[in-house]
Parts: sequence; structure tokens; C-alpha cells
Amino acid sequence: AWDLQTGSPDVVIAVVDSGVDTTHPEFAGRLWENDDPINGVNDDSSVEVDDLYGWNYAGKNNDIRDGNGHGTQVAGVIGAAVDNGQGIAGLCWGCKLMFVNAMQPGGIANYSDIARAVIYASSNGAQVINLSLGGYADSAVLADAIREAATTAVIVGGAGNDDSGAPFYPAAYPEVLAVAATDENDQKG
Repeated sequence: AWDLQTGSPDVVIAVVDSGVDTTHPEFAGRLWENDDPINGVNDDSSVEVDDLYGWNYAGKNNDIRDGNGHGTQVAGVIGAAVDNGQGIAGLCWGCKLMFVNAMQPGGIANYSDIARAVIYASSNGAQVINLSLGGYADSAVLADAIREAATTAVIVGGAGNDDSGAPFYPAAYPEVLAVAATDENDQKG
């Protein structure tokens, strides 16, 4: 696939997760920027104030730093730089990365925060929204947010890490492309 496409800075991938290590060299110069400079005034059309690089719905502020490492790891798989002598190669190293925190530092994410993060990502132009988080309960609020965002974005959701046949949300919603890992024998890991 990389022979055909490595991504474009015109494509914005939102990582709805625990945030990002903003100083990590794998993402240098590739963080999405909003038109809302940090000045205490809402200078753009979003509902959040000073959301220059995204928003933290779990912390209710503009601090997108990663509280537990999960978001940074997920972002690396999605878009880590190449040919820089360190780390891994992400799938789309030419794309911009938007970070919207919905996960608390302890690893818990409320569906209401995930729903707000999905709407934020969609309304701020993300063409792809990644959700490597969720749970086994259905949520009308989250389902509505996914349905709305899917009109303008491709939504990708992790199918869970428990090797369970039970539906895992938001990956189980029909608008979401559910993904899971497989081993060298193409068996679910």
C-alpha cells in the first residue's frame, strides 16, 4: 500500500484516546492545529476555548498530553514517522493527527466523553476517527454521536482485547469499521 500512498497533510486522523506525548519525535510537525490560539477567547467555531491542538473531555481542558501512554502507542501505529532512525513506521505518516482525549489517566473512559470527543473530531474536520477504546454496554448517546460523525468521517474502532464474542462498542455499531489483531496464522490474537 505504501507504494501507492503514504498519506497527505490534507487528511486529518483523529485519535480519540488518552492523548499524546506532544514532544515525541514521531509526531513532530504533524499535530493538527485549530484556528483557536491559546488566549482565553473562543476564536473559532468550536464550543471549546483555546483548543489549539485538540481537547481533553476527560479532564475538561485543552491539555492533550497522554496520561497513560495508550494514546501515544495507538497514534504510533496510525502515523509514526518513517526513516528517522527510531521507533516504528506508522500506517499513514503523511497525515495530520488530531488528539481528542476521552480516557482518564487510569484507563477508564465514559461513553459521554467518547461521544463528545467523536462529535468534536467530526465537527473539526477529521476525515478518519480512530477509537481504540470502549466497552460491552450499548449507549444511545454514543450511538447517536457515531451515526452523526459517520456522515463525514470514516470511523475505525478496536474490537476489544478480551477474545470475546460479545459486541464491543463503539466497534459493534454498523457505522464503524471494527478492527482486531491476528497472528501469523491469521488467527485472532
